[in-house]
This record gives sequence, structure tokens and C-alpha cells, in this order.
Amino acid sequence: TASIATAASSDAASVIDAPSKLGEAEEIGELVSSLKESKNQNEDTIQHLQQQLSKMESQNEVVKAERHNWKTKHARMERLDYEMIEKMAAKAFEQLHSHSDTVQEEADYWKGKYEQMGQLYNELVENNGDLAEENGQLLVKCEQLEEVGRK
Repeated sequence: TASIATAASSDAASVIDAPSKLGEAEEIGELVSSLKESKNQNEDTIQHLQQQLSKMESQNEVVKAERHNWKTKHARMERLDYEMIEKMAAKAFEQLHSHSDTVQEEADYWKGKYEQMGQLYNELVENNGDLAEENGQLLVKCEQLEEVGRK
């Protein structure tokens, strides 16, 4: 009888515990369902993030290609600028050299003219001296003739 009473009390406890076990099972089921929903959301989020990452990686490749293209263009433009500056400098040097030659030719021309003028001046001074001497001789003759004419 004691075992029957124990069994009965055990059955009664089971019947009394049944609602609480049922509540725990429902809670566990809700928890499992919530975890599954969270897992699905996380998987969707991971899939979405992987798609975004893939897009960003492909955009990154495009940007790298564009950067390389612009670097190449920049290097080519620097080279062309350098070549153009080099040609301009060579042309400017050539023009300066040509101008220098022209100026030197003009300087030589005017130097020659100056030397000619110096020679002409010296000849004029010499001729002037000769004329002054001749004039002095003529004056002396004039005075002599006047004296002869007075006598």
C-alpha cells in the first residue's frame, strides 16, 4: 500500500507538474522557434553582406584599373610636358644664340663705322692743319704783295 500511495502521489505530482512541464515545453519550443528565426535572419544578413562585399570587391577592381589608367596617363603627360619644355628651352637657346650673333654682327658693323669715322676725323684734322698752314703762307704772300703794291 505504501508503494501504491507513493505511486499515487507520484502520479498526482506528475499531474500537478504536467502543466509546468507543458509550459516549459512551450517555452522551449518558442525559444527554438525564435533561435531558428534569428538563425534565418543572420543567414540572410550574412548572404546580403557577402553580396555587398562581392560588389565592393568588383568596384575596387574597377577603381584600381582606373587608378592605374590615370597614373599611366599622368606619367605620359609628365613625359610630354618635359619633352615640350625641353624643346622650348632648345628653341629659346637657339633664338638667344641667333640674337647674340645678330647683335655681335651689328656691334662689329658699328665698330667698323666708328673706326672709319675716327680715320675720317684724323684726315680732316690733318687736312685742316694743312689748310691752316697753306692759309698762313697765303697770308704772308698777300702781305708781301700788298707791300710791293704800296711801293
